[in-house]
This record gives sequence, C-alpha cells and structure tokens, in this order.
Amino acid sequence: MNNLESLANELLLYLFEYFNDVHLIRAFYGLNSRFNHLLYSNLRTYHFDFRSIYKKDFYFICQEYIPLIIDRIISLHLSDADDTPNQLDLFLSFIPSFHQFIQLKSLSLTNIRDTYLINKLINSLFNLTHLNISACFLNLNLTYNIQLINIIWSLPKLIYCKLENILLYEIFLYTPTIKSYSLQYLIFDNISRNLIEFSRLCEYTPHLQYLKISIWDLHSIEELPFEFQSLNKLKLSFQGSLQVLTNILKSIPNLHCLIVKTQRIILSGYQWEQIIENYLPKLKIFRFLMEFSFLNENYQEQINELLQSFQTQFWLEKHQWFIEYYSNPYNENRLISLYTLPYFFDYFVYQNNMNFKSTCPNNEHHFMYNCVHSLEYDLGISKEISLYSPLNFSNIRNLYIDLPFNEHFWSIVPSINQLISLNIERFNNGKARIQLQTLLDRSPNLYSLNFKSPYFSPKLLFELKCITIRRLNLLECNHWFNKQQCIDLINSSFSKQCEIIFIKIKKRSNILQFIKKLNQLRTSIFQCEDDKWETEENHLIEWLYHHLSSTCSINRDINKQYIQIWIR
Repeated sequence: MNNLESLANELLLYLFEYFNDVHLIRAFYGLNSRFNHLLYSNLRTYHFDFRSIYKKDFYFICQEYIPLIIDRIISLHLSDADDTPNQLDLFLSFIPSFHQFIQLKSLSLTNIRDTYLINKLINSLFNLTHLNISACFLNLNLTYNIQLINIIWSLPKLIYCKLENILLYEIFLYTPTIKSYSLQYLIFDNISRNLIEFSRLCEYTPHLQYLKISIWDLHSIEELPFEFQSLNKLKLSFQGSLQVLTNILKSIPNLHCLIVKTQRIILSGYQWEQIIENYLPKLKIFRFLMEFSFLNENYQEQINELLQSFQTQFWLEKHQWFIEYYSNPYNENRLISLYTLPYFFDYFVYQNNMNFKSTCPNNEHHFMYNCVHSLEYDLGISKEISLYSPLNFSNIRNLYIDLPFNEHFWSIVPSINQLISLNIERFNNGKARIQLQTLLDRSPNLYSLNFKSPYFSPKLLFELKCITIRRLNLLECNHWFNKQQCIDLINSSFSKQCEIIFIKIKKRSNILQFIKKLNQLRTSIFQCEDDKWETEENHLIEWLYHHLSSTCSINRDINKQYIQIWIR
C-alpha cells in the first residue's frame, strides 16, 4: 500500500480506468482521505455493473456512494437473476427516481419481471443512447407491452437497442406505432417476426443500419412496399419459403454484410448467386448456415450435387466464398449443416461419425472455427470416430459434454484455457471422474460447473480438486443432499471459493449449514424436499426469515420451484 500511495494522482487515476467501478470502490474507498477524494472528486464518469455482486457491496454503493455521484453515472446494469434476486426493488428503495441520472447513456436490465416497472424506468431517461433488455418477463397486460416498444422508439437519443430472450408466454412483442429517427442498431434475439412485422419495424426505424432478427413466415407472397435504404448489415435467423426470403432481401438493396441462418429450406449455390447478383449489388461480406434434411435414400448424391452448385466462378474466384457441409449418416433425421467458411456462428454440436466435405482448397483450415464459443461434444466413449476432422476449436468458453468421453476430444480441442463454464450432461463410471479432474486441471479460468446427469454421485464431488470454481450448480441432478453430504460438500475443495450454489436438499435446516460455513457464499438457490409450496406457499420463506439475518433477501422463483437467498 505504501508503494501505491507514493504514485502521483495522475498515474493512480490512469490505473483506476482499468478497474470495474464496483471493484474500484470496494478496494479503495474508505482507505484514507486521499483515495476518497480521488474517487469522489476526480473521476468524471462511473460505470456500474451490479450483476454477480455481493449484497453488502451493493448496499454500500447504493446507500453511501451513488447519492454523491449520481449525476456522473454513464452506464448501469441491474439484474434480478438468480444470484441477485429482488435487486431492482432494493435499488429503487435507495434511488426512488431515475430522473436523477441526468448523464446516464447506457442501461441494461436482466431478468426483470415487471413490464410496468421497465416502462417507468426507461421513460425517464431522455439522454439514453444504449438500451439492453435481456431475459425479462413481460406481463400479460397487453397495454404495457405495446407501451414498452413505443417508449423505446420515443427515446430521442437512443442509437442502440438490444431485446434478447424476452419471455412472452405466447404474447407478441408488438411492433412500434411511432417512428424513431435516432435508432441505428437494433437486435431482436430469439423474438420471431413475420414479413409484415419486419416491414413495419424497418418503416418505423428509418435510419436503421444494423438489424439482427428472427423471421418465421411460411405463407407471405407479397413483395414489401418499401426499400429500406439505410440498412446495410443484416443478421437473420430465418424459417420460411424461398419467396419470403427473396422478398426480404430485395427490400434491402444497400446491404454490404449479410449473415443468415436458415432451417428447413435448401438454397443451391445457383439460387444464392441469382439473389445476390440481382438484388444485393453492394454485398461484400456473406456468411450463412443452412440446416436441413434429405429424407430419401439417395441423399448423399443430392448433397454432392448441392455442393457442386457452390463451385462456380462466382463462388470460387469472384468472391472466394468457400462452403463446407457436415452430416451424420446414422442420424435418423439425416440432418445436414451447410455453411460458409470460416464458420461464423457461436454454437457447434460435434457428433460421432460426422462426414465433412468442403469446396475450400486447403483442408487444414483450423482457424475456420475460431468464432465457436459454445461446443456440445456428443461423442461419448465410442471408439468409432471419423478418420478426418477439419475442426479445431481454440476459443471455447462453454463446454457441454458427456463423461466419460473419447480421447479424440483433445484432438479437436487442444486447449481449454479460456473455458469459463463446464456442463456435464451425463456421468457414468470411474474413468469419468479421472477425466473430469483432468478438465478441471486444464481450465485455469473455469468459473462455473454444472451437473445435469441423472446418475450423479455426491461422493464424486467430494473427491475432486479445484480452486477456481465460483458457481456450482447441482440443481438439475437427480439427488437430494442429506445432512452428512452437505457437511462433506462444505469440507470439499469447492467450499473456500464458492460464491453461488444451486442444490437440492432434504431438509431446510441443511441450507443454514452452507450459509454459516461457506464464507464466500453470496447466493444460494435451492429446492427443499420438505417444501410444501403447493399448499403452504410462504411457509418456508417465513421460516427462513425467522432463522436468517434480516439483511438476507429471500425470494421464490417465478415458477415457484426453488428459493433464492441473496446472503451477503
């Protein structure tokens, strides 16, 4: 600390820029008057991300610090996710009005369950330029849902909007009825639209440049009434007919980047060439993934003919767009994946007996799969593997795998240094434990370990060694932990650093053990075998309030299946 205090203020402020502001305040605020003065008087902007935060830090920042610098907060992320339940309500109890955030440019909301409250928040932020709403649950009130879109389109300075994984329960997220002249970047992730809704969306966003959207339309045949001149980059997930897809692309003549994923539709190289030549004269970047099935017996002949259609002068010489397909001949559905190289999508499923064939002249194209961050390795222990696999996954962040697995895995995933989340889908025998320990040993940045296996044995967990895992999810295992198993888990190598635990317990008193003994535990999400929520919904919650500190936040999840406790 003495060496740090000897640094000039200018250098300290430069170093502070590399810290998350939550960590910055936790580390330096209150050490002495000099650091307090630097944090309060010299930092011009603040960016608070309250996901995965300790409750005591959240309380301190909201109660003591934010009121002093509220007019300098530039970005804010609030979340009611499992590990920070009821965070938004707590935040508003400290900061009742968002009108005070006069400089707020970016707002992110995750897992919020009240459309009315979302509307109220964003309606007061006239300087907002970036808005992210993710995994939120929209009320059944249609008026609130219509208002949400129109409030967003009314924000006068909003440039970027991302609506991702919105839970609607069969209620449509409506298209706007007013125009936004500021929105330029719009992302609708996992929210499907039809052709008419797509047209209206573009019409009411006349300066839109980038759009990510899903369109599901099997029947529309009419051409769109407008050309959307400003739109130059489209990322499209599409299910529908060739006619619908053609009508969409015809309406966007200035596209220079097109990334498209299709399902249940087969376009040959000749058809793509015709669409691009006739309607997309400015296209420079083109990436696609087509997933489809050939149901007849001679599908191999058909796939060869399809691949041949991508070997014309247009593909190989003019644009140098190379194509690859993979298939599994033993798959009942005969699913085919045909895609441009490099593979441009985040998720990949690797299965046994996969056949690969490419138009690329160089088969050693390992770099072609660098975009894959989530890999599902579905090979198991089978010794029958493809002799040739062009795949090499070097940037895996999330891995889904059965144990034990074939050692072929290491030939396509030579390094898991960047692995953050490990998801065990099945777990069968003693060799699996050794392989799992190897995975843990080779993953220096592993944060989350999730078990889904119905054959899970708690003894396995007690034997493993790992000092990096902060999030342990056992909720999807078919096992209820008894008192002794809870004690053994507390004494395992996971206990010292574990911050979040998902678990099934036999008795409610077991959860008190974790809260008392795990010093780093900030959130517990659990199911209790003696929880009679169907008949006594609040009985367990009342019991927890009686036995836990008054500072704990206790909540039952939206489906009433488990309890969330934000502890410290």
